[in-house]
Amino acid sequence: MPIDSVHVNLPGITHPVDLYTLQQPGGMRARLLTLGGAVMSLEVPDRDGRPVDVVLGFDEPAGYLANPPFLGTLIGRYGNRIARGELPIDGTVFRLATNDGEHHLHGGPGGFHTVPWQVAAVGDGDAPSLALRYVESKAPDFIVLESGNARPFIDSWMNGGIPNREGKLIYAGGTGPRDRVMIYEWLGRRASKDR
Repeated sequence: MPIDSVHVNLPGITHPVDLYTLQQPGGMRARLLTLGGAVMSLEVPDRDGRPVDVVLGFDEPAGYLANPPFLGTLIGRYGNRIARGELPIDGTVFRLATNDGEHHLHGGPGGFHTVPWQVAAVGDGDAPSLALRYVESKAPDFIVLESGNARPFIDSWMNGGIPNREGKLIYAGGTGPRDRVMIYEWLGRRASKDR
């Protein structure tokens, strides 16, 4: 099946943002936003064949502009808290911007959840896929000190196999030898009593 895409205008965002819809003949459907690499929704058929959204997210792309719970987005450069925003590497302590009281949480301000991801590849058909890539334009100081050239990338695929009705998110990236990266996607899960 073809992958649908629409351009999204968001207030205060100057870079292009697109919303992609991937759908399989078996009834699975995912909506992916290039802002923050967000999974806006993932619908799967329930036992009666009705589509049910199984991830937590916002109904509209504008919800991802201010997203304190980081719903559906790619978390990084470092997913979790760095206490007091202090990152020790090889005897040097690097100060990071804080966004959770005195702590650096999930990449801090300007983390991967807030940046534009570029579409690197699109695969149509019964097993649609979408690869998103983000290359940092300015690496943090603790990377620049090592080589001056480290710019990590991350590819994210949503791919499905019809016979098994499965979806996959695969993360890959490249870093410098002193880089610290821990990336994940906060999808959550919707609960349903009757489906």
